[in-house]
Amino acid sequence: MTPTKSLTPQLDLRVTKRIIAMYSSKNYDPIGLVGPVTLQFKILFQEIWKLRIGKDNEVPDSIVSKLKAQMEDMRHLNAITVPPYIGIDTPINQEMPKRQLHVFCDASLLAFGAIAYARMPVTTTRK
Repeated sequence: MTPTKSLTPQLDLRVTKRIIAMYSSKNYDPIGLVGPVTLQFKILFQEIWKLRIGKDNEVPDSIVSKLKAQMEDMRHLNAITVPPYIGIDTPINQEMPKRQLHVFCDASLLAFGAIAYARMPVTTTRK
């Protein structure tokens, strides 16, 4: 994730649709791990489009306050880490562990989402 501190000073000047688009595009999340947070930017952008605001026109104060709250949430994302490999190496002579696929989805008037988890229970023995 890109730290959000770089765009904070611009919010003290003039917030436009172009600034919000530039800020929201800085969030690189190819597999959607922080989708619930980045979704808020997309919903905010929908609000701006409904107001028919030009790309270089200032947005209303209500939008600016929502944006500042979202930026604060984004700062907390820097603490999230994801291990690069979560698989299990099984020797050739052992039985493969049972695998499960769990899929969840939900929707609202503003958005929808789905996620799938692969679960592989592991039995360990203590020495």
